[in-house]
Amino acid sequence: TAVLDMIKSSSVSGALARKVRKWAKANLKSDFLEFVMLTLPPEPWKVMADLVHFNPSDFCIPYFLHDLHRESSSKEKQDSDKNTEDKEDSEKNTEEKQDSKMTSNAFVSRMRDLVKELDRDDLSSRFYDIADEFPQIYLCYAFIRKHKKLMAQADIVEQVASNIPLDTALWYFEELFQASHVCESIVQERLRGEEELYNPSRTSKATYGKLIERILTFRRMTTPNYKEMETLTAMFGFPWTPQTLSVVLHHNGGDLEETVETILNHGANDPSSLVRRLKGKSRRTSSPEDDSATSDGLAEDVIP
Repeated sequence: TAVLDMIKSSSVSGALARKVRKWAKANLKSDFLEFVMLTLPPEPWKVMADLVHFNPSDFCIPYFLHDLHRESSSKEKQDSDKNTEDKEDSEKNTEEKQDSKMTSNAFVSRMRDLVKELDRDDLSSRFYDIADEFPQIYLCYAFIRKHKKLMAQADIVEQVASNIPLDTALWYFEELFQASHVCESIVQERLRGEEELYNPSRTSKATYGKLIERILTFRRMTTPNYKEMETLTAMFGFPWTPQTLSVVLHHNGGDLEETVETILNHGANDPSSLVRRLKGKSRRTSSPEDDSATSDGLAEDVIP
């Protein structure tokens, strides 16, 4: 199509290419690049590399570019002429150079090997061996959770719940809990500790709205984690009590998404004012027989 032809023939100015290369070097962290190599298709990155002429030194992981082209390099190697001794020597030298480039890529290679053989009986021990050598495995939960056989191993999931970033453990608590109920006590213990929820070197999932959603979800699950969460939110200057959260949830018919949106748009910093308005609306629209339902305890039955 015309759009595809335009993309294929597109080019960028030298100034823009330099800005993109500088941005990549400053902003693309190693854990993200490893996630790209393990999970995402390489084609868009190849197109970008062709447009701005990336160099290996433009990335904090110098073998990233080489890894993007690993499949095409392998195909070229298979198709190459191996009839003459000189050709064989040349290919041997090329292979040695490629192996040398990939020595720093041991983590990504080991993870690929792990998921290729998920049926082996020693899956847990192989996972632990990688984790001992490469702690960054715990920054790859988005990759781990894609593989059902890894998530079916309770001991692996418990190890993951103990070591992934706390905000990640909170956000994906339901699936960790489903794999092993021991994860509930693991996360609760981490919430009680002095662990930092934020890490300036990566993007945190612990936004104001997401913390509200987590508290409400934990209360619905009747897990004691919500009590620990209420103390955790002090770092936000979080002014909401379980009772006021329940009032807003009741007003929105138990819908978590609408509840969070109502709080963020109308009462993030002044919950008491929002609750009074909602109770006033409820009293005006309810019959006298239902007045008791709009009292301070109106949400007692909404959330356990």
